[in-house]
Amino acid sequence: MARTFHPLRVAEIRKETADTVSIALDVPAELADAYRFTPGQFLTFRVDGPGGRVDRSYSICSTPRDGELRVLVKRLEGGVFGEHAHTSLAVGDELATSEPQGRFTVPLDPAHEKAYLAIAAGSGISPVYSVVRSILDGEPRSRVTLLYGNRGPSTVIFRDRLADLKDQWLDRFQLVHVFSREPQEAAALNGRLTTDKVRKLGEQLIDLSSYDDAFVCGPEPMTLEVRQALIDLGIPPRHVHVELYGSHTPKPVRNDPGGADEVRLDVTVGGIRRMVVGGPGETILDAARAAGLDVPFSCTGGVCATCRAKVVTGTCAMAVNYSLEPWELEAGFVLTCQASPTSPAITVDYDAV
Repeated sequence: MARTFHPLRVAEIRKETADTVSIALDVPAELADAYRFTPGQFLTFRVDGPGGRVDRSYSICSTPRDGELRVLVKRLEGGVFGEHAHTSLAVGDELATSEPQGRFTVPLDPAHEKAYLAIAAGSGISPVYSVVRSILDGEPRSRVTLLYGNRGPSTVIFRDRLADLKDQWLDRFQLVHVFSREPQEAAALNGRLTTDKVRKLGEQLIDLSSYDDAFVCGPEPMTLEVRQALIDLGIPPRHVHVELYGSHTPKPVRNDPGGADEVRLDVTVGGIRRMVVGGPGETILDAARAAGLDVPFSCTGGVCATCRAKVVTGTCAMAVNYSLEPWELEAGFVLTCQASPTSPAITVDYDAV
């Protein structure tokens, strides 16, 4: 689905930790419906970088009940928007902002009596914080456990607000901090949130197999490894929701499309149809972007499904798929960040729903 951007004014910039700020955006009344979001979704900012225009995605950390649209931005060395947000962005500035997107969500029902597990590392808390609060507010009989990994107490984002949640929901919210650089009394709570660490916490502290849904957000290696560990412990794959932060593992080159030196791609996005040429093994997304097409994407790791499109003619193969449902695959939808053509020509429609 093609993305729609609107200029939104910065309403507030709040320092959360030494290297993170949260940014609240003012949504005009006429755009209220367009920016109605589900907890766990994200926004994309379109900004000018040294090499031209770039898109950067950030998870929404507020909830619909807050009455505001707020995202968390971490400052990274060499980061285009993160550096700007921390040094020169000011209240009143306008940001070209996409409408909310993302599938890191779960339908809430006040009648549910479920157990949710949330696992986050560093700034991966952003969408998790929104999801956790929404569950606690919207499902009064459900309970939530949050495993949150950081270097130490000073790097815990939303530290005071998480503590307040724990005090407010004593019998429904379990908060477990895991620190990699500042030792805690319990040995199980020291170190990084690796697969082994999560398994040990499951053996000593919580029954990981007892949860109905799990949300995992952090760097790619940790997120995907923990996802698999939870699946191995019995949580169905479709109930393990993941979101990736940071860099992603390069995709392996896919099959040569019939020995051809190039692939012809017929791409429709935003109502515009273009013919582009890609190289053997190149993903549909990479070929489209190289040709200058404004195609939607975010994580490039096969998780968020922002780059989802339908293959109308031709064939392709995906390196990985962590988000598309069986019915979508059957209908011909692919993740274009992971899909490389296996035929000399392929027709792809980003507008298909």
